[in-house]
This record gives sequence, structure tokens and C-alpha cells, in this order.
Amino acid sequence: MARTSKKLQQNFKKDAINILFGDLKNINLVDDVEKFLEKFFTTDERELILRRIIVMDFLNKNIKYRDIKKALEVSSNTISKVRDIIENRGYGVNPNRKRKYSPSGSLSGNKKRKVRNIFPNYKGARSII
Repeated sequence: MARTSKKLQQNFKKDAINILFGDLKNINLVDDVEKFLEKFFTTDERELILRRIIVMDFLNKNIKYRDIKKALEVSSNTISKVRDIIENRGYGVNPNRKRKYSPSGSLSGNKKRKVRNIFPNYKGARSII
């Protein structure tokens, strides 16, 4: 689905939420959930929603990112964003995220990265390229 920069008018948004809520109230069985999803979402959107729900379940069971990625074929970014939802930080750009890795361009401590030449020295020059 293409993103749009146009915002929905508040009265339309309120009407859509009321329709959605009305249909949610009618869900009593698993079959009703499937009908609801089919009514409002495309096949791809349903797949994405269900994948995110499974990611939430795996994260709650403390399954590692690597194993989730392999089982569901999702990116680390998707898993991270789902974790943000679980931890009530929202789904989107999160400026308050605590990074567990070093910021790009810096290494732990003040150690400089050793540059390794792809090609060996050539007649005293660092490289022939």
C-alpha cells in the first residue's frame, strides 16, 4: 500500500473508527477474526499483521532475534520495532531508543581500526591501485 502525505479529515477518521469498533465488537469466534481481517486488509497486509503478532509472542517467550529472523523471515528492524510496541514506545522512529551497539564511526575505547590492504605493497608503494 502506498504511503500518502494527505491526512484524513477528523470527521472521516472518527467515522472509520466507529465502523471498525462496531465490527470488532461482533467478533466471538476465530472464524469471525478471519472474516474481519479479510474485510479490512489485503492478503499482504494480513500476512504482515500476523507476522508481527507472532514476533510479539516470540519476544515474550524470550526467543533470540536470530531465531525469530530465521523462523519468520523478518528483519532485525521489524523485530526491534515490534519490541518498541511491546515496551510502549510506539511503532516508528524512536529517538529515545537506547542503542546496544557502538554508534557508527566509533569503536569501543579510543582504539583505531587497523586498515588492511586488499593488495600487497607493490615496489614500495602502498598499492598499485
